[in-house]
Amino acid sequence: MAISESFRNRIPESARKSLISDMLKNTPRALARRFLTCSPTSRLPLKIIELNKNLILAIFKKNQSFTNLMVDYAEAIQLPFRDFKKLTIGALLLMIPFVNIITGIFATGYVLTASKSAMKKSYVLPEWKDWGDLFVKGLLAMVIGIIWAIPVLFGLLLFFMSAGVALFTALAQNNFSAVLSIVGASIGSFIMLLLLGLLTSYVSPAAILGYIKTGNFSDAFDFRMVFSKAFRWSWLSSMLFVLVWSVVLTIGITLASLITAFTIIIPLVVQGYLTFIIMVTTYTLLGESYGEK
Repeated sequence: MAISESFRNRIPESARKSLISDMLKNTPRALARRFLTCSPTSRLPLKIIELNKNLILAIFKKNQSFTNLMVDYAEAIQLPFRDFKKLTIGALLLMIPFVNIITGIFATGYVLTASKSAMKKSYVLPEWKDWGDLFVKGLLAMVIGIIWAIPVLFGLLLFFMSAGVALFTALAQNNFSAVLSIVGASIGSFIMLLLLGLLTSYVSPAAILGYIKTGNFSDAFDFRMVFSKAFRWSWLSSMLFVLVWSVVLTIGITLASLITAFTIIIPLVVQGYLTFIIMVTTYTLLGESYGEK
């Protein structure tokens, strides 16, 4: 990608030399050798992501204001695979339909515990212990999410009630022009509620992390803190990255599940692993972003 002359002049000479040196070291043969010598569980597209990250840091390592806006995507992607036993325990809690409504609370509490470490830029999977504490954290996180969603839920309730009554009355009177007006107004109202729902989904994780950081339930409703954490570049970029990463994983896993759908069990196993991997990656990135000053 071309860089404008004025922008390139802002890059220190030492940084440009470092970039060129890094590019020469990472020749296709060197990259292949590094790929083949790494562990099987880490042979993922994350290697490409990690190399790109290193090149960017080589350019901007002197520009602290820029690097402070970045989170470590490679660390977040690799983290779930660093301990297969811990990964499997989390996957097991999410595998069985209906049962995972309860067991998933433990998995949520575990992921949030890991996110607290990410706030300090420590990328480790904690031990599976203090199950009571994991359950409380997961349960309160669910409660916080529901409370933040109350405006959307209440709006949807009013929407369906008012639109349903108005539409039924218009149809009963054979007033089709009124029906069209109601439908048009309903579409506009529904779009507004949809946008409010997206905003809530975007912001509510910051509320949950506010509680996780301090252990105080009320901090999840410190609106000034929550919005200041959510409306920053690192949070937005993390959300967008997680969205793309989740879609890529889901497409690949869905294709694999379709091939093995006749086994019934394998798709459930795959789904459990996929869900837990996405949860860990998501809250590692968001935790790191939340922990920034």
